[in-house]
Amino acid sequence: MDGQSQSDIRLGHFIVRLVDRLVPESFFEDNPDILRRSRLLILTSFVMFVVNSIYLAYVILEPPADESLIASILLASSVYLAAPVVLRRSGSLNLAGWLLMMGIVGLIGFSAYHSGGFHSPSLPWSVSVPLLA
Repeated sequence: MDGQSQSDIRLGHFIVRLVDRLVPESFFEDNPDILRRSRLLILTSFVMFVVNSIYLAYVILEPPADESLIASILLASSVYLAAPVVLRRSGSLNLAGWLLMMGIVGLIGFSAYHSGGFHSPSLPWSVSVPLLA
């Protein structure tokens, strides 16, 4: 293997180890599908947090900045970060998944409300929620 692919493998192992810290201990002994789904939920939460941070920067830098939209983005970001913690503390994959999906639906709905309703450019993103669930 060349140096680039070995560093990619090390990065992948690092990410899995980092994600596994938030997975409940009992999931490692249970069904491997539950472990895979919990890892996927945690990674999705972190990706949504990063995407939300980029969206927040756009909303802040694009004048005029709407304070209520900024507040909703910050609330959704906190929900995205709370979902892995809820998974770890409660051990309920359904509760953590529900929390993550409600954060996504809430942000899409609030963003659509503030940017044109049915003609909003953010409304088509609501199709992604059932795909993530």
